[in-house]
Amino acid sequence: AFSHCYNLTSVTIPDSVTSIKDHAFYECTSLTDVNIGDSVTSIEDAVFNGCISLESVIIPDSVTNIGMDAFWGCTALKNVNIPGNMTNIGVRVFSCCSSLKSVTIPDSITSIDEGAFFRCHSLESMYIHAGITNIGDIAFSDCSSLTCIDVDPENNAYSSVDGVLFNKDKTELICYPEGKDASYIIPEGVTSIGDYAFYDFDLLESVIIPAGVTRIGRTVFWGCCSLASVTIPESVTSIGDNAFYNCK
Repeated sequence: AFSHCYNLTSVTIPDSVTSIKDHAFYECTSLTDVNIGDSVTSIEDAVFNGCISLESVIIPDSVTNIGMDAFWGCTALKNVNIPGNMTNIGVRVFSCCSSLKSVTIPDSITSIDEGAFFRCHSLESMYIHAGITNIGDIAFSDCSSLTCIDVDPENNAYSSVDGVLFNKDKTELICYPEGKDASYIIPEGVTSIGDYAFYDFDLLESVIIPAGVTRIGRTVFWGCCSLASVTIPESVTSIGDNAFYNCK
């Protein structure tokens, strides 16, 4: 409807509107102020994709669905509240929101989908509450300021050790936050390194993999262009496709 309206700066969506359809405000690069009516239940795919001047948006509690890429590349967006009636944070919803510092995730959320916060360079910490049962690929990858992913001890799917994300029984390393140290010793007991554990961590320098690890997933060290040293034990029997792609 308003795609590529480059001079549009402010939008008020009335209470009569229940759905904002795909790409409605796609690349409205001057849009800074959005007021969404309390009857809106769905913000669909790429609605605010590329709205690089949008600094904040209040999403009403009436919203139950936010589509993929809805806020992709909103580089000025700093704070986001997720409505309490939603159950998942969709695919790449906040990907490349490089100024995003604060996210409130309600207890209703059970899934954080693929790439949800990919390349959110200002995000410093993330709390995974007890009800979250699915975290998609590269959900927190290339978040250069992220130092801690903290998991509620009551969560039945995930756990964390010193801010590093593992599965519940700590046998699989899922995500090492990019804001942590450039060197990492993977703890004993781990048997698998997940497909995107260090994905696109361009400052990573060295990793020691303990005996007992049998699998290094695909694209694990993809884009780790500073990686100079990896110790791989004899227990490893599988290294996935592109595991060391672009490790210069």
